[in-house]
Amino acid sequence: EIGFRHVQIEGDSLTIIKKLHTSTDDRSFLSPIIADIKHMLGFFEQITFHYVKREANTAAHTLAKEGCRYPEERF
Repeated sequence: EIGFRHVQIEGDSLTIIKKLHTSTDDRSFLSPIIADIKHMLGFFEQITFHYVKREANTAAHTLAKEGCRYPEERF
């Protein structure tokens, strides 16, 4: 929709990153979220998921917290 074709996603949840790297069906309570993310993989030419420690992810947390203050989507 906004033209990104090559995307790198970093997250501080090792559990989720591992679930995104596997092709087996997820049966946890995270299953709907994992399924939605995997469904969106087809929208990109290349997408990678990387684990980063929470301490290295403070900028993302700050941006996410700020983004929650607005009712509309922003990029």
